[in-house]
Amino acid sequence: MNIIDEINKINVYFSINERLDKLAEECAEVIQVIAKLKRFGGNWDEIPPGKTKTRWQELESEMQDLLFAWNQLQSERNSD
Repeated sequence: MNIIDEINKINVYFSINERLDKLAEECAEVIQVIAKLKRFGGNWDEIPPGKTKTRWQELESEMQDLLFAWNQLQSERNSD
């Protein structure tokens, strides 16, 4: 194996780790939206103090980010 192949393996390794980090971060953000609703009560249609979106809109946004991160990880894995 030549040096270029070794560098490419390292790049894929770091790229996958970065994607895993991003996926974990997005999972945490989804959990946070749900946990705050359960902790502070209220309903999905209210806008929390200091926010501009309803709780449901926040969850939708975080779920979209989570699915995007998941798709990125799948793409990276499938390109190996």
